[in-house]
Amino acid sequence: MKLSRRESILVALFAALFLGLVGGGLVLAGLRSLSGLMRENEALAERAEALQRAVDDRAIWEARDAWLNEHTETFRSREDASAALLGHLETLANEAGMQLTGREILGAEPETSEPGMEGETASYFRKATIRVRIEGEPEKVLTWLHGLQDPDRLIGVTGETIDAEDRLVAEIEVTKSYFEGEE
Repeated sequence: MKLSRRESILVALFAALFLGLVGGGLVLAGLRSLSGLMRENEALAERAEALQRAVDDRAIWEARDAWLNEHTETFRSREDASAALLGHLETLANEAGMQLTGREILGAEPETSEPGMEGETASYFRKATIRVRIEGEPEKVLTWLHGLQDPDRLIGVTGETIDAEDRLVAEIEVTKSYFEGEE
């Protein structure tokens, strides 16, 4: 069966159109794949640079880790850390000649993860937080508040409300960072 000239032209146009559509689809799919590979390559290059910076800064991070291991206490649980923090606060208040009028151990905060590689959920520290209320002469209370900040023990005031009418009344939250494990 022989095709007429008109049929031959139509078959050739159809074949060209078909090849153009299929070829165009393949080219578009290839471009999408290529752009995806380029984005992944950029992300890997950034990760490699970050790892190289970490290797270059190794001595600094080792010194920081040694300092943290030296200055961070280890407790079995948040309750043990909270009890130690409360004892420390009461000792400081007694030394300043004041009494804590309210004590509240705050619940654990939800676990947060440090930024890092995908799938990492470990946090470096645990936190124990106490809310206390204290009343007294403004000079004594403010001096006591400044004495609470103890970077060498990783203790800090993380919230405070001060009412200064006749006597200074302070309600503060104090947080201690610690390692959890065997003491």
